[in-house]
Amino acid sequence: MAPPLASNVGRHAGSPEGRNYLARVPLTGMVGSITVDGVRYLGNNMPSFAALSDADIASVVGYVLREFNGVADLTWLTRASLPACVKAAVRRTKPTSNAAACRRRQEVRAMQKVLTLALLGMTASLAWAGPDAGSPRMNYMLHCSGCHGPDGSGSPSSGVPSMRGTLGHFLKVKDGREFLIQVPGTSQSSLSHRDTAELANWLLKTFSPLEVPANTLPYSTEEVARLRNDPLADAPGRRAEIVQHLKEQGIAID
Repeated sequence: MAPPLASNVGRHAGSPEGRNYLARVPLTGMVGSITVDGVRYLGNNMPSFAALSDADIASVVGYVLREFNGVADLTWLTRASLPACVKAAVRRTKPTSNAAACRRRQEVRAMQKVLTLALLGMTASLAWAGPDAGSPRMNYMLHCSGCHGPDGSGSPSSGVPSMRGTLGHFLKVKDGREFLIQVPGTSQSSLSHRDTAELANWLLKTFSPLEVPANTLPYSTEEVARLRNDPLADAPGRRAEIVQHLKEQGIAID
């Protein structure tokens, strides 16, 4: 589960040190654990966005501060005002964390595509609007693509499996259908039960249609609500069991 941006990062906008931090994190990325409001979040793996321009980084930081944190004064946040010493130094540093890790250039390019789509969606009001707002595709981009990538291919070398050509297989074995909703990234998301059901059905149709068994019923709002209220105690262990069951059927997935 990722740490919240809402009502959190705005506290850094009031001081020079905090503003440097807001500029540094998107450039260097962040790995390891972080504590927010007394809650410790483990295993975070935010890639560097150093491939983006200063203008794009300023736009993203400004959007988060204004829309999620109610920060009105953003006159200091422009491409020119991003601290020169930060811009020059952080592009050569390791990720902001107590843990050292290198983000692959391929992941940076994938995340650049995600943020580019987000930036294109920011109108003059810097809010999501239009006929695609709230759609399963847009919910995927906003809530899932940060880890799974814009095309669902994930990052297997970083522990994020691909959903392409594999997701539908989970519906073929015991506990597999339930797993897709009970996994923490789904059960703990901020999406409503209805939106989660629509997103799950969209994922199967978009990334793994050929693997979905015939006559499979789509997820319903009621089913999703029931499963989200019964989260997994050991998601990795349950996934390993499902993968083993699939292997016994001659289906190999990572």
